[in-house]
Amino acid sequence: MKLSHSDAKISFEKKALFFLIIFIASFLVFGAVYFNHRKEILTKEVHNELSLAAKEHTAQITGWFDDKEVEASVFHESSQFKDDVIRFFNNPQNITNKNFLVNWLATAKKQYNYVGIFLINPQGKVSLSVAQSGLNLPSHQVIKALSSIDTGEISHSDFWADSLANDVYLSYIVPLILRNGIVPKPLGVLVLVIDPARSFFPAVQSIPLKYNSAECYLVQKDSNYVTYLSPLKFISNVPSLFKKDITDTLDPSAIAVRSKEGVYEGIDYRKIPVLADVRKVPGTDWYMIVKADQKEVYKPIYHEAYLILAIVFSLIIVAVLIFYFMVKDHKSRVSRIEYEKKLEQQALITHFEYLEKYGNDIILLSDGQHFIGCNEAAVAAYGYTREEFLKLSVKDLRAPETLNIFEDQFSQLLRNKTMHIETIHIRKNGQRFPVDVSARIIEVGGKNLIQSVITDITERKNYQYKLEKSNRVYTILSNINQLIVRDRNRQRIFDEACRIAVEDGKFLMTTIGIIENGSETVKIVSKYGVDNGYTDQMNITLAETDYGKGPGGTSIRTKKYVVSNNIADDPIMVPWRTRAINNGYRSMASFPLIVFEKAIGFIAFYSGETDFFTEDEVKLLSELASDISYSVEFLDTEQQRKRSMEQLQKSEEKFSLAFKNIPDGVAITRLSDGKIIEVNQKFIDVLGFSRGEMIGKTTTELNLWNNPKERDEFIDLLSGKGEVVGYETVLRSKNNELVPLLVSASIIEINGEACIISAAQDITERKRTEQELIKAKEKAEEMNRLKSNFLAIMSHELRTPLIGILGYSELLELDLSDKSDLSDKSELENEDSLNMVRTINSSGKRLLRTLNQVLNISKIESEKYSFDLVKCNVAEFIKKSNQLFEAAAKEKNLEIELKLSDENIYINADKDLCFSILDNLMNNAVRFTEQGKITVSAKQTVDKVVIEIKDTGIGISEKDQQIIFEEFRQASEGLSRTFEGTGLGLTIVKRYTEAMGGSVKLKSKVGEGSTFTLEFPSAKI
Repeated sequence: MKLSHSDAKISFEKKALFFLIIFIASFLVFGAVYFNHRKEILTKEVHNELSLAAKEHTAQITGWFDDKEVEASVFHESSQFKDDVIRFFNNPQNITNKNFLVNWLATAKKQYNYVGIFLINPQGKVSLSVAQSGLNLPSHQVIKALSSIDTGEISHSDFWADSLANDVYLSYIVPLILRNGIVPKPLGVLVLVIDPARSFFPAVQSIPLKYNSAECYLVQKDSNYVTYLSPLKFISNVPSLFKKDITDTLDPSAIAVRSKEGVYEGIDYRKIPVLADVRKVPGTDWYMIVKADQKEVYKPIYHEAYLILAIVFSLIIVAVLIFYFMVKDHKSRVSRIEYEKKLEQQALITHFEYLEKYGNDIILLSDGQHFIGCNEAAVAAYGYTREEFLKLSVKDLRAPETLNIFEDQFSQLLRNKTMHIETIHIRKNGQRFPVDVSARIIEVGGKNLIQSVITDITERKNYQYKLEKSNRVYTILSNINQLIVRDRNRQRIFDEACRIAVEDGKFLMTTIGIIENGSETVKIVSKYGVDNGYTDQMNITLAETDYGKGPGGTSIRTKKYVVSNNIADDPIMVPWRTRAINNGYRSMASFPLIVFEKAIGFIAFYSGETDFFTEDEVKLLSELASDISYSVEFLDTEQQRKRSMEQLQKSEEKFSLAFKNIPDGVAITRLSDGKIIEVNQKFIDVLGFSRGEMIGKTTTELNLWNNPKERDEFIDLLSGKGEVVGYETVLRSKNNELVPLLVSASIIEINGEACIISAAQDITERKRTEQELIKAKEKAEEMNRLKSNFLAIMSHELRTPLIGILGYSELLELDLSDKSDLSDKSELENEDSLNMVRTINSSGKRLLRTLNQVLNISKIESEKYSFDLVKCNVAEFIKKSNQLFEAAAKEKNLEIELKLSDENIYINADKDLCFSILDNLMNNAVRFTEQGKITVSAKQTVDKVVIEIKDTGIGISEKDQQIIFEEFRQASEGLSRTFEGTGLGLTIVKRYTEAMGGSVKLKSKVGEGSTFTLEFPSAKI
C-alpha cells in the first residue's frame, strides 16, 4: 500500500522531526560530555595541586612543632637548668641566682625567638619572667601549665589572645620534674610564649599555587562554632580567633570541623564558591583549609563552554532551517541535507580555527604525520611561522632524550584516544622548555585528527626546583639544630654538621676551617664529601695574598659571607679553580663563624650547580652558621662556668679550712640585724665565751665593746668603704677583762645575704712590747741627747787648751829650728827636742781634728747645725782638694787623676760642708791606698751631678760595707786595728750629703779598691 502524498509528507516530517530531535540532542549531549570531561580533567589537576600544597604545609607545620619541641626539651632535660631553678626557688632574694637564671632565659628567648618565658612555681605563681613589654600570662594558661605537672610531658597550647593588645600567641609548656629520688618531684613549669605572626602564620599563608584567589588558613572546632586560628587573606580588621556558626554545611571550615577530610566544593566565608582541600594537622585539633575560587579555577573551561554553546545553538538554528526547507520541498530537502552536512563540517572547522586562534594554551592539530593547524600561542611559543609548522611533525618538537619513548606514547594515544604527559620540547632557537601535553583523537570530516593542548610549565618546574632547594636547606638547618641541642662536643658538632650538609642537603662537600692558635693560618678541622685531596692543598690564610683573598679568608676578615656562584669564571677562586672543577664543584659559599663577636673560622658549602646560592639559600645558611657559632659560644661559656664553679667550690673549701685554722679570731655577723652567725675557735679562746653563747647574739647583747662609740665609728667606716683594715679597739671578755684587738672587716655575701666577716688579732703582747719599746726609745733618746751635749761640752772644753798647746808647739818649733848659735852636741840635743815638739804638734792637730768631727756630729744630731746653701762650682772644690793631697800622694808614689766633664759643674750646697765631704773622702783614699792611683771624676746631667772618688786601695768587705757609715765604726776595730781614726769621717760624709739633698753610694772589693759615688741635684747655670 502506497502512502498518499500528504501521508508521505507527514511521515517524512515525522522522520525529519525525529532525526532533528536526535540531531539536536546529540550535539547537546556532546557539548555537555565535552564540557564535563574538560572540567573533570581540570578539577583533578586542581585537586592534585591543592592536595600537594596541603601536604607540604601540613608537613611544614609538623616539622615546625618538632623543632619547637626539641627547643623546649633543652629545658625539660637539662639537670643544670633544674639545679639553677632549685637554687632560685630556695632563695629567691639571692641576686646572683636570680640574675644567672634571668640571663639563661634571656639567652634562650633571643636564640629561639620567643616573645616571653614565664617560670611558674608549683603553687601557680609566676616567679620569674623574661617577656616583651606588656605581655602577661593569662590565668587559663597558668592552669593549663600546672596540669602538665601530672603528665610530666612537654605540650603546647592552642592559640590564645592577649586581653589588652588582642594579639594571638602560642605556648609551649615544659614541666620541670626532678627525678633523682624514687618519687619524681615537681619543681615548676616553664611556659615558652611564641608569636605565630613572626614565623608560623607567614609559613601557613605562603601557599605555592598559581591562583590569585588561593588561600590557606587554620580552623578549630569550639562547641557549635568554627574558630579561625590564622589570619584570613581577604578579610582584614577582624578580631583575633574570631568565630563562625558551624551550621553552614557548605563552608569548607564547617566541613573540616565535622572531621571530614578531602577535596570539596563549597561556599567559603566570603559566600564565594570554592574548591578546597580539607585535612587535619597531625597532633593537634586544628584543620588546614587550602582553597581557590571556582571562578578562577574553571575559567579556562568556561571559555570553551561558551564556544561550545555558541556552536550548538548555531547547529540547532541550522537544523531548524533544514527541517523547514525539507518540509517545504522534498527535492530541495535532499540538496539541503547535503548542504547542511557541508555547513556542519565547515562549522566544526570554524570551531577548531577559533580555538586555535584565541586559546590561551598552545593548540596543535595533526594528522599523525604532520601538523595541519596551529594557533597563535603555538607560533609565539616555538618561534616557527605557521607555514613552517605545517612542514613539521610531533617528533620535530621533542627533545632527543624523549624520542625513545615516543612510539609507546603514540601507541597509547591510539588505544585510549586520549593522553596526558609531561615532556621536554625544543623551540626553533634550540631552547628547551618543559611542557604539559593533553592530546586526544577527534574526527573531522570523516578523518581522525590529533588535537594537542600544550602548556608551558617552566614556571611551575622552577618553583618546584626552588621549593626542593629550600626544603633541602631547611632539612640541614633543622637537623643541625637538633644536633646542637643534644651534643656538647665541639668537634663532633663540626663533623656531624658537615656530614648532614652533604647527606641531607646534597652538597658535594662541606668544610669547616678554624684560625690556628692566634696565627694567620686557617686549618681545616672538619670536612665531608667529595674531596680527592682538595682540602690538603687549600693553604687558607688571613694575610693579603691570593690564598688569603679567597672566600674563606675574606669571610673571616670581613665577618661577612662570600659567594662564588660560578667557580669557573670567578677570579677569587683562581688558586683552587682547576682542582675544584675536577671535583665537580660549580659554585660555593663561605660563611663566618663568629664567637663572642670575633670571627674564629668559617663553614663552606660546595655545590655541583652553577648559581645555586640564591638570596633564600644564603639567608638560611647564614642562620645555620650563626647557630653553629652560638653553639661554640655556648660550649665555651659552659666550660668557663664549670671551671668557675669548680674554682668556687675549691675556694669555699679553702675558706672553710682557713676559717677554722686561721690564727686570728674570725666572726661572721649578719649586716641586717648584727647577729653573730659563725665564729672560729680562736675567737672563742680570745673572749672566753662558748660558741653557743655567741651564736645568735649581737656584740651589744654580749657587751663586747669597751667603748660603744667605737662600735658606731667602726660600722660607719665599714658602711662607707665596704671594708675596714687594721682598726685598733678594746673588747671586753666574758670575765670582764679588757682585750686589745686589731680588727679588719669587710662585707661579703653568703647565700644571698649581706654579712660582715671580721678578723681580730689579739695584740696584748704587742701592746706590752710597744710600751716597753717606747720607754726604751725615750730613754735612748735621752741618753743620746746627754751624749751629744757631753761631747759638745767636752769638745769645746778640750779645744781651748789644745789651741794653746798647738800655738806654743809651733813657736817652740820655730825657735828650735834656729841653729845659728848651737855647738855640735847642742845641735844633736836640739834635733831631739825639735822632733819631740813636732810630735806634740802633730798629735795635737790629730786630737783637734777628732774633736772637730765629734763636735760636728753632735751639732748634726742636736739639730744645731745651720746650712748656708749657695750655688757652688764643684769642679773648683775638686781641684783645691787635689792640691791639698798631692804632697801626701807623692810621698806614697800615688797618682791622682782628675776627670771633669766641664770646668763649671754647679750644685746648691754649703761650701764648708762640701769641702769637708771631699776632704774626708780624699783623706781616706790616700790613707788606705798603698800603690796604684786615685781617680776623681765629676759630670753633670740635666737633673743631677755625679762625683766619683775611686782608689786602688785595700777595699772593704761586704759585711763591713753595712757599718762603715755608722758613728765610730771602722772596717778594722779594737786596739789591734790597722789604721788610726775615729770612725766619724764617713758618718760626716753621709750626714752632710743627705743634709744637702744628695746621696752617697759605695762599691768596693777587698784587695781591689773602693769607689764612693756622690749624687747631688743639679743647679741651673
